[in-house]
Amino acid sequence: MTEKKNNELKFMFIVLVVACVLFVYDVELYGDVFQFLALYLGIIILVYEKNIKRVIMLSIAAAFVVGVVYAIKFGFMQLASHNTEYASISLRPYAFNGTPSIYDYNGFPSGHTAAAFIAVGFALRFYSKRWIIFLALLAILVPPSRVLTLWHTTIQVIAGGIFSLVITYSVLVVLQKIPYFRNA
Repeated sequence: MTEKKNNELKFMFIVLVVACVLFVYDVELYGDVFQFLALYLGIIILVYEKNIKRVIMLSIAAAFVVGVVYAIKFGFMQLASHNTEYASISLRPYAFNGTPSIYDYNGFPSGHTAAAFIAVGFALRFYSKRWIIFLALLAILVPPSRVLTLWHTTIQVIAGGIFSLVITYSVLVVLQKIPYFRNA
């Protein structure tokens, strides 16, 4: 094994241990920290690979994911203001008991989960299985953190992850057809 691969494995191991400790220590904090997984990946790409094209592609994909997720959330809030039954999939679990306001209907899809899975979608397009697994392990702990803390239902976090993977990967495929990004 080369020294570079050995250092990568050490880095991954340390990050996974710290992530697991954080998850056990404060499950809600884990979701809040690791929703920015794509940002951390972008910094690593910039610092270690010095590949500005990939950072730009990651940023564009992230903008699309966040835009779609928040457009859907806003749509459900608007729908709830007219008829809450049509927006029930978007109701946050903490509001199940009581009288929810329209602001409690912005749970579908999970923004934290979607943001975390941007990094996984990006890795699927550009990186080795080792990095895909590493980022997936970090991202996979975000959905339970959101469900356990009653911010989201299971369907809301699953939708956030799926939307993110599909949108990220699709945006990257389209971007790579542009000559500037072809060899990114």
